[in-house]
Amino acid sequence: MALPAPISRNSYDKINDKILSATTGVANSCMKKPAEKEELLSGSSDIIVSTDGTSKTRGHSFLVGVCTVIGAESGKVIDLDIMCPVM
Repeated sequence: MALPAPISRNSYDKINDKILSATTGVANSCMKKPAEKEELLSGSSDIIVSTDGTSKTRGHSFLVGVCTVIGAESGKVIDLDIMCPVM
């Protein structure tokens, strides 16, 4: 098979850093509007939220998981955090 040579680890890390930067910026700007709407609906910067999370493994020793914060008034995701070990 005529497959191209794999990219170097340094190039791979640079590409991943650019993707992380772009997706983080988009995610933050997408969650800013629901947070502002939640403050407007509640009439205060002290808002009521609901949190939910899940992990890849059962029990208390998980390595991969996600946690979300959802506004009680709007039902929109205000924040999220992805937890995974750094390679």
